[in-house]
Amino acid sequence: MALSGHPNGITSALRPNGTQIAVNERRLKMRSPVYNLFTEDARGNPVWLDAVADFEAARIRLTQLASVNPGEYFIFNLSTQQIVTRLVSTIEEITQT
Repeated sequence: MALSGHPNGITSALRPNGTQIAVNERRLKMRSPVYNLFTEDARGNPVWLDAVADFEAARIRLTQLASVNPGEYFIFNLSTQQIVTRLVSTIEEITQT
């Protein structure tokens, strides 16, 4: 989607199909990803997986990821600079579902 700004805070956006829509920039900024999802590699280093705008979406996405691949996962809040949730999944949990 291509964006072009206007002084009144409304942005003109061009959809992939060529249609044009108006987007309120303040609203667009509010939906910016706040939560980053990570896993840990074999050495314990964080590996970025995804970014989402709200905590509930982050929790659901993290659960989806952990249900496919065992390991340690966490959600990092960019606003507070804190880890807000940790999740550990095992191969046993994955094979039982």
